[in-house]
Amino acid sequence: MAVAPDPAGETESGAALAEHEKAKAFSEGAETAHAVFAALQRRDRNPK
Repeated sequence: MAVAPDPAGETESGAALAEHEKAKAFSEGAETAHAVFAALQRRDRNPK
């Protein structure tokens, strides 16, 4: 079902906001994964 465009542009701005939040979440997830990977590498290099 197609959504009729909102005269105020709220449908488009809502979609843009959703895309922005999606990109932000992906970026934060990638940053977290990088930090975890680096910590695992340090742990593997320096076993107790």
